[in-house]
Amino acid sequence: MEALPLLLAVGDAAAQAVGVPIAAGLAKEIVTSCEDVAKHKKHARMLGAKSMQLSQALEEAPEAPGLEGTKIQERVDEVVAVLEKTRNRVDRWVKMSVVLITGKRNDIESGIEQSRQELDTALQIFSLKTQISQERGQKLAKTAAEQIDRENKEMFRQIITNQEHLMQVVQLSQGGETIARDVMQEGQEELKHMRLEKGHGLFSRSPTSGRRYLDMERGLLTLHDMTGIPPTIGILNGEIKKEGEIAIAGGNNSDIWRGRWLGQKQVALKTIRAVRSEDKKAEKRFISQIKIWSELENEHILLLYGIVTDIGTQIHMASGLVSPWLDNGNVLEYTGEHPEADKLHLLRGAAKGLSYLHDQNIVHGNVKCSNILVSDSGKACISDFGMAKTLEDITKTAASTTLQNMGCARWMAPEIIEGGSPSKASDTYSFAMAILELLTGKPPIAELKTDIAIIRAMTRAPIRPKRPTGDTVKRWLTDDLWALVLTCCETSQERPTMEGVSAALQAM
Repeated sequence: MEALPLLLAVGDAAAQAVGVPIAAGLAKEIVTSCEDVAKHKKHARMLGAKSMQLSQALEEAPEAPGLEGTKIQERVDEVVAVLEKTRNRVDRWVKMSVVLITGKRNDIESGIEQSRQELDTALQIFSLKTQISQERGQKLAKTAAEQIDRENKEMFRQIITNQEHLMQVVQLSQGGETIARDVMQEGQEELKHMRLEKGHGLFSRSPTSGRRYLDMERGLLTLHDMTGIPPTIGILNGEIKKEGEIAIAGGNNSDIWRGRWLGQKQVALKTIRAVRSEDKKAEKRFISQIKIWSELENEHILLLYGIVTDIGTQIHMASGLVSPWLDNGNVLEYTGEHPEADKLHLLRGAAKGLSYLHDQNIVHGNVKCSNILVSDSGKACISDFGMAKTLEDITKTAASTTLQNMGCARWMAPEIIEGGSPSKASDTYSFAMAILELLTGKPPIAELKTDIAIIRAMTRAPIRPKRPTGDTVKRWLTDDLWALVLTCCETSQERPTMEGVSAALQAM
C-alpha cells in the first residue's frame, strides 16, 4: 500500500493538465482497483503504475513533435480507450473469489499481459522520458512471472487444504469448468517439488513427511473422492507405495501387486516383465501405449491412474500400470463368488467396452475373462488392451508367438495362430471364446486338453466350438446367444463387428 499515495498524488497533478481529466480519473481507478485484486497483486500494481505513467505522459504531449492540433486529441482518445479497457479488466478480477481466480488464472494472466502491452504501446507514442528500458522491462516481467507462479502455487495449496474451497471446485466442475483437473495437476506437481526439495527418492515416500505434505495428500484424495477425477499427471513416481515383497497374482509376462496412492487409496499395480529398467526404448513405447489408455473415457473401460517407471530391479522391470483396486476381481472370480450374478449383463457391458475401443481404432489383442474386470458397481470393465501389440513391438516377437507363450491359444482366432497380427475381427472371435468361458466357468474348447492340441487342430481347419450342456449353462446359453457365438467364429471377413455383437446382446 505504500506506493498507492504516491501514485495517486501523481494522478492529481496529471488531472490538472488540459484535456486529460478523464485519463487521470481512469488511472486512479485502476490503481485503487489493483489493490483489491485477490491475487497477482504485484503484477496488477505494475498495471496501475503504468496507467499513472500514461496519464502523466499526456501532460507532456503538447511538447512532443508531430502532435499539434487534432492529433493531440486523437492520441488522448486512444489513451482513454486503453485505460478504459484496463480498468474494465481489473474490475472483473476484483469481483472474483480465490477459487474462481484460480480457475480463470490463464485468462487473467493473458489479460494482464495484454493490458501491459497496450499500455506500453501507448507510452511509446508519447516517447516518455520515464519509459522503462527494454532490458529492465524484461527483468521486471520475469520477476512478475515468478511472483505469479508463487502466488498460483499458494492459491492451489489453499484450495487443496480447505474443505470449503474444495466444495466450490466441485460445484464449478459440475458446471463444466476444468478447475478440478487443474487443482489435481498443481497438487501433484507441488508434492513432487516437496519430495525433491527434501531429497527423497521419487518412489519411496519418506515416513517423516511434514504436515504440509500430508495435508496436500489428504486434500488431493478428498478431491478425487468428491469428483472421481484420477491423477492428472500420469507419471506417479513417488505417489505409489508398493505393498509387500511378493506379487499377489501373475502370469507368464506380468505380475499384480497391491499398492497405495498418496498413502491411502488402494490401487492395483501391474508390472510387465518385458519392460526393463535398462531398456529406455522399450519403456518409451510402453509409456506411449499408456498415454492412449489414459485418454479413454468409458464406464466399461478400466480407469487408468497412471504409471510408475522406477519400481526397481527387485521385481525385474521398470514400469507398471496403476489402476483402481477392484475387490470384485475379474468376471470369472466375481461370478464364482456371486452365483446369482447376471452373466448376460456382464457380457453386454464387456461388449460395449470392446466396441468403444474399436470405435477409437484400438485393437485389444487378448480378449478373455481374466482381462474383463468387475467394478464396485457391478459393471464389466475391459483392461489390458493393446498390450499384445506393445509387447510385440518391444520384444520384436510376433504377437501370435507371445500370446501362445502366455497360454492364450484357446482364445486366439485361427489367423492369429497362423502368424497374423491382432485385429478387430480377431477380437470378435476372442470375445466369443470369452462368452463360452464365462458361461461354463472353464477354458473354451475344453474338449481339447492342451494348447498344443488346439494349435495343431487350428492349422488343419478352423475349430467350431461344441455347444456346452448342463443346467447352469442352459440358463444363459439361449439359441440366439449360441447362434451369435457361432457367427463370431466364422472367417475374419464374415464375423460381425463388435458394434453388431453389442447390439445383438442388448436385444436378447
